[in-house]
Amino acid sequence: MLKNTAGQKIGSQMITAADGTAFAGEVTVYICGDAGTQALGSVGSGVCVHEGNGYHTYAPDQAETNYALIAFTFIGSGAIPATVQVFTQIAQQTGDSFGRLGAAVGASISADIAAVKAQTVAIEADTDIIDDGTSGLVKIASDVAAILVDTNELQTDDIPGTLATIAGYLDTEIAAIVAAVITNAAGVDIAADIIALKAETALIVADTNELQVDDTPVALTAISTKIGNILIALVNKMIITESNGNTEQFNDVDGSLGSILAAFSSDGTYTTRKRMVI
Repeated sequence: MLKNTAGQKIGSQMITAADGTAFAGEVTVYICGDAGTQALGSVGSGVCVHEGNGYHTYAPDQAETNYALIAFTFIGSGAIPATVQVFTQIAQQTGDSFGRLGAAVGASISADIAAVKAQTVAIEADTDIIDDGTSGLVKIASDVAAILVDTNELQTDDIPGTLATIAGYLDTEIAAIVAAVITNAAGVDIAADIIALKAETALIVADTNELQVDDTPVALTAISTKIGNILIALVNKMIITESNGNTEQFNDVDGSLGSILAAFSSDGTYTTRKRMVI
């Protein structure tokens, strides 16, 4: 019997218990799969078909055949019970196997298998490197061991102490920067000092810009004129004493300071009367 397959039949010869003749009465079947619990057949409440001369058959459904060992027990009122045991098997493959294999990639399935074998040899050569001790797992294990030694050294180094030293150095440097930028500042901090200096510089620029637009030559000319007027006022009060003892007071008329000086000879005597205007 095929395993897990519908459309099959199972039968048994039934004998009358009283006289040993063929039993033609109603027969039902009970099914026990893989030594499990026996149960009445599910098809037609287990009622079998009398094929004649005491031979009765039953058509199990697919689920009732899904066991490795199946025991079909046939019983009938007045008949001797009969049990038929069967070992099931997988349904045989039918049809052309080449269709199931599919089309060959190469010239044939054999050629494809040969190609796979060649690739397998290449893979084997590559995987052999894993255990060659030079570049495989042995070498990796050696490198890992060396790394482990290095990391063990890191565990024994006084890293916390080193970090504490660095932190102390940073604290000292930061304190010095704070002192330079804030503590030693004239204002709130260096930035405030720079802002104040910038404001004063702007005032200086404004003043120097005024100097650039002022008419300095005109101003100097006005100052010269005022000084000349002062000299005129002074000269108008001058009294020159001549060599003969005469005196004369100069007025604001044509002439200049140079004219006055030229009025005397080199020996200091007055020669020509000059007038002075500044």
